[in-house]
Amino acid sequence: MDEEQTFLLNILKDAINDVYNENRLLLKFETQSLIGLEQAFAFRVGLHLFERLKHTEYKVLDLDAEYNKSIGQSKMLEEFEDGIRPDLILHERGNHINNKLAVEFKGYWNKLNEKDLRKLVGLTSPNGDYNYTLGVFVNIGESKATFRIYINGFEI
Repeated sequence: MDEEQTFLLNILKDAINDVYNENRLLLKFETQSLIGLEQAFAFRVGLHLFERLKHTEYKVLDLDAEYNKSIGQSKMLEEFEDGIRPDLILHERGNHINNKLAVEFKGYWNKLNEKDLRKLVGLTSPNGDYNYTLGVFVNIGESKATFRIYINGFEI
């Protein structure tokens, strides 16, 4: 990984750790049979990431959740005929010049969906339309997250 990719991964990990340190009911509900709120967790990560990015050169970029647009069209990858909607992306809307970070989240309570991994392959591929600098699959664990990293269309 280069310096930029390392920075992006570390700031994402810090934001995720911020969420784990919150006292919120996002992962377990003692009084109900529900376990986990994946979208709420991703949203909280986005809030913390936004706060951390405000003090960096990346503050000029857009941080979006469930963003499915691509220069006025739907965000598409060849094998996803209905388009894609990454959980969290750091980019510049309106072009593909500054596509920096694409993140997919999956909670330990849900089965791994290979489509999430294939999205990250496509989003980071230098041969595709998007060429994100870094793709990260976040497996939300009970007390900490684990990560799968994608660069140039490959898991590293």
